[in-house]
Amino acid sequence: IGEQAQLPLLLAEYHFYDKASIHTYLQMLPDIYDYFSGICEFEKEKSKNKLFMSDSAAQKVINQCHAFTKNPSNNLLINVFNEKIDSFPDLSNEEKEAYKKKNKDIVLNKVIPAYNLLEYTITSLKDSSTNTGSLFNYEKGKEFYSLLATSNTGTSRSIEEIITLLDNTILSDTTSMFALIAKNPELINDYLVSDFGYYKTNEIIKCLKNSMSMDFPTIDNINHTVKTVPSSLSEYMSPAFYMISPYDNYTNNVIYINKHANSSNSLFTNLAHEAYPGHLYQNTYFCQKNEYPILNLLSNIGYQEGYASYVTVMSYNYSKMKDDVAKLCGLNNSLILCLSARADIGIHYEGWDLEKVTSFFSENNYSLDNSSAEELYNIIISDPGNYLTYAVGYAEILAMKNEAELVLKEDFNLKNFHTFLLDMGPVPFDIIYKYFYEFIE
Repeated sequence: IGEQAQLPLLLAEYHFYDKASIHTYLQMLPDIYDYFSGICEFEKEKSKNKLFMSDSAAQKVINQCHAFTKNPSNNLLINVFNEKIDSFPDLSNEEKEAYKKKNKDIVLNKVIPAYNLLEYTITSLKDSSTNTGSLFNYEKGKEFYSLLATSNTGTSRSIEEIITLLDNTILSDTTSMFALIAKNPELINDYLVSDFGYYKTNEIIKCLKNSMSMDFPTIDNINHTVKTVPSSLSEYMSPAFYMISPYDNYTNNVIYINKHANSSNSLFTNLAHEAYPGHLYQNTYFCQKNEYPILNLLSNIGYQEGYASYVTVMSYNYSKMKDDVAKLCGLNNSLILCLSARADIGIHYEGWDLEKVTSFFSENNYSLDNSSAEELYNIIISDPGNYLTYAVGYAEILAMKNEAELVLKEDFNLKNFHTFLLDMGPVPFDIIYKYFYEFIE
């Protein structure tokens, strides 16, 4: 999920507002070679200091680079640029051909070589990893992980306090799941054949927009375009993602769907996370409400991804599933997320190995086969703290919601709670809690 994966789509989404923006793009594009050269030098320094990435992570980078460069003349950055130039108004045919030629020359002589250089460098360093890649095994690794957790979650909780927060959520989810199943043992069979009832992207988004209206504040009409991840990138990209819109053009939004990584069921929850009531809605709502543009330079990824994870769990209730099946599916989603985040801490802060991760899931009523356990372990190794970004923010929001329900009782209103949460925007949870108690009062 690093630069080599994200940069092509960021460049593909670079909008041409006028001729000046086309010139800026063509001036910027050649610098990718120097930029990647710097990345390569940095990776060499990491290798010298025995801080290089794990073998599995290195192999993914190598594969990504190779997939992007294997058909140079038909490269994504050539095809997308040509489409944008062809649709750009007030350009003569001579100007269009000149722009296309210049872009193609840069892609073939600067961008492709940059990716080739990165692939060659990572390949030459691949076997220099000195341990499993767990931060626990490095000098001051635990201290670094603690700082990383604070940065990724937007909370000032210590690692031990985060463990308690996750453990409480895991216990609550497990208790609720067992209670549902005890009430109706047939629910397990219903869960195994559960179906959202919606399969096409447009009908899913329409369903989510209509269903969420009772639980979330309304926003002005906005536009969105759903695009497909190009085949050269699909094997290594996320199942779906939202491209954060420019602040001065937030009414036009883009969502990418990776058909390579989506089943008919996962598409529903992925669109809830990325579109409505997830990131697209969250971003545009804040842009409409925010009076201070400088706040768009600030962010709290723990709030943003925590919120999107929270609404993902909610989204099962918007499907055609029976109520108890939807509840069970939501609890299962929540539980897997929090178990994975707890394993993230276990690996990087407590030194868990693959066997310990497998036994931890087993102790919590989840059986991972060897390949699934190894895949999860390698994901956590390659991106320390990433699961915390999603799970801790989610658990913080869930804890606030539960406390508000407990205190306010019949006066609790879900739409009011969500309005408060969205109005706060992406700020650290310590600040949110300060205003949360005012909200309750």
